[in-house]
Amino acid sequence: MIIDRRIFRFLLLVSAVLMAAPLQVAIGQAYCALRDPVRSLYEAYPEADGHRSIIRTVTVDDRVAISKILPFTIHFDELGRHTLYVLVKEERPIGFLHVRSERGRYGLAELAWSLDLHGRITDITIQRCRNSALRNAANDELRARLKGADVQTILDILDEEGWSEESRMLLQSAAKTAAVTRIVWEEDVLPAEAKVRAMDAWPGTDPVLSAESIDQSAVTPASGLQAETIFTWSVSRPDGSPLGSLVRSPWGLGGHQAELWWQLDPNGRIIGIDIQGSKSVQVNAAFSEVIGMDLIRVDQCASSAGVTAKQILSCVDNSVTSKPRSQPSSR
Repeated sequence: MIIDRRIFRFLLLVSAVLMAAPLQVAIGQAYCALRDPVRSLYEAYPEADGHRSIIRTVTVDDRVAISKILPFTIHFDELGRHTLYVLVKEERPIGFLHVRSERGRYGLAELAWSLDLHGRITDITIQRCRNSALRNAANDELRARLKGADVQTILDILDEEGWSEESRMLLQSAAKTAAVTRIVWEEDVLPAEAKVRAMDAWPGTDPVLSAESIDQSAVTPASGLQAETIFTWSVSRPDGSPLGSLVRSPWGLGGHQAELWWQLDPNGRIIGIDIQGSKSVQVNAAFSEVIGMDLIRVDQCASSAGVTAKQILSCVDNSVTSKPRSQPSSR
């Protein structure tokens, strides 16, 4: 009789484990696995004639980088294996769709965020949600505030008073989406953004971009730059005649941060700088002063912006002697 009881208890334990295992798997999958968002893809981008998906796994380095950008905590399970959808028209990227699951009051809500080629939020579609208040929070006012917003802009909106709990959840989801897209899919997003920026910098052309390596030894931390985060493309016309170079370089110095996009002419002269993520008038003014300079002239500029510009021009000018590294090409 004692043996029978032990066997019975053992069978009960096994049954409990077997019943709990699928439940635990289901919970884990529900938090990161998403339904097929094809319907949302073409609702968000009705002009698209195709799409492709890029699956990435969030690495430890990605998590660290994301935590430095966002002031709020992200649950570990929120960052795993994710898919970014690239919408195309006539084989050219026109935007992205990033679907996220957010834990709400009545379970998980599935949100489809649209982003432009610069990685800025453009719209939201709620695919699945049991919370009517959350659906109502995605109103015209919130959509208008988020349209064209990057991470910093969204965080500034979050700092404002008066947002409901559901609105704050959507704003945080938008910030997470923009940050994760930029960091995890950097090598996929950057070529598309570079193409758009090249078209803006050299209007009236159909610029062809080719990724180039840089001379990393020309970059020092004193400039506010990190060599491994700098990407550069040579830009030419379809017939092969050169238009110049496009360089993207995150920058941080003295408590200020920005993402700099440099446009250079074929002679290595700075013809424009697009500054993203900086609200400092002083920073914007300092970098505007180096526009029009080449490597010789900028060598005489002693400002911090001048030091940064010199290293950008040097690493591109000396790129033929640098050790090649993998960089994203335009698609």
